[in-house]
Amino acid sequence: MVARYGEATEGLFEPGTEADPGTVAEEITRILRLPAGQKPFRSVVDFTGSNVDEVNAVNRSSSADFLSRMGYRELLQIKK
Repeated sequence: MVARYGEATEGLFEPGTEADPGTVAEEITRILRLPAGQKPFRSVVDFTGSNVDEVNAVNRSSSADFLSRMGYRELLQIKK
């Protein structure tokens, strides 16, 4: 598995994809410039087309359900 790691990782990217790490820095800078209360909880920079936004949505829904059932629904809101 270790020997195949590089090939497996390269296979995640569509041919011609430029996975520039500077894009991550640009996204961080964009978020830091947002006014208080408008910053997202998560942001995705996905060069692999791995449907990370969909996975995060399922995680949010599952967490909300769990916290609600536990009686901690107030933890789902950020107080300003």
